Amino acid sequence: ALKVNSLVAANALKANATALETADRLPKGLLSAVNMVESPNSNTATSPAGAGGPMQFMPATADRFKVNIKSVESSYRGASEYLSRLLDMFDGNLENALRAYNWGEGNMQNFLKYGSGMKKVEGKWQKGYFADRPMPQETRQYSGKVMSYMAGASGQTFGTDYTVENYLSGLEKANEAFQKFKNDQAQFSQQFSSEDVIRNQERIDTIAKANELGLQHLTPKIEEHYANKSRLAELQFDQELNSWNWTEDEKLKKEAEINKAHIALSSELNDIQKQLKKESVDEQLAYDLQQFRKAQKWKEFEAINDFKAIQDQIQGLGSNTDDIFAKATMTPSEYESWSLKNNRDNAKLDLRKNLTSVEQNIMQSDVYDSEDDRYQDLLKAHKEY
Repeated sequence: ALKVNSLVAANALKANATALETADRLPKGLLSAVNMVESPNSNTATSPAGAGGPMQFMPATADRFKVNIKSVESSYRGASEYLSRLLDMFDGNLENALRAYNWGEGNMQNFLKYGSGMKKVEGKWQKGYFADRPMPQETRQYSGKVMSYMAGASGQTFGTDYTVENYLSGLEKANEAFQKFKNDQAQFSQQFSSEDVIRNQERIDTIAKANELGLQHLTPKIEEHYANKSRLAELQFDQELNSWNWTEDEKLKKEAEINKAHIALSSELNDIQKQLKKESVDEQLAYDLQQFRKAQKWKEFEAINDFKAIQDQIQGLGSNTDDIFAKATMTPSEYESWSLKNNRDNAKLDLRKNLTSVEQNIMQSDVYDSEDDRYQDLLKAHKEY
């Protein structure tokens, strides 16, 4: 695998390329690889065709994606968005997406359909087959170069057990999985839209029926009912599509919203009961969030205590050696001064050991009626020590 140079590595770090690739569902190392092929030695280079910046954006494309080619961060962000769109456009085929990045998406689409690039005739780009517009050699080689640098940028090395072919095969499978994910999303979105149309028609029909029966006063209730149905459907749609990317506290909040939407739709509860139920959901959410954050705090305490224990062990191993060395190398007055300071430090260390022990006892004890009591004792111990 080819390695990116220090400039490109620095660019990727500055632009947080990994986060961009994750957000736009791009293969790992893609942005660094494109930068390495496009402009490996300068962030301000301009091509004869007018492309500029680390990702060599043409002016029109830069305008389209609001890219400032003088900014590494802006260039990487724009390239990430553009490559994500190209992958969608070419059904997840990375090779075609990269060739489109190099040659232009219009040329690549025309090539896949007619076997050549587009041609400008009387100032307008024409589609069709043009014998004098074959795919350039640079474009044919472009995707292979980028893919090789991708492997290097992502830390992959090749040998007898893992070849370039293995890497590209894995990449192809990842692209297929990504495309399936996108197709599933599109299908679910279409289903949601269809159900929304049906739901809206039901609302219209129900209101019309109420009007026929002289029950116009029920219209606000009918509107409210269908608004609640739509709200629940939107929340469930969001959960189906995006829950994989939610944090734990986001999941708790979203689930609470869905529960409240179910309550709003209930036909067995009156308005007061619904309000009380919703308040109960909010109270449960507040409690669950508090418990979740406390659990995180306990983990932090445990990590700190483990670290302190290791430090204490190291300190204990070195204390006797330090004393012997001090006596051998210092004058009596220097040793006395050092010894006083060392004793103070040891006293502080003992206090810290005691605090660690108290913390561990509190955390492991089963005498507490609630986690709040345990937490208060921890705070008290910290104040005392």
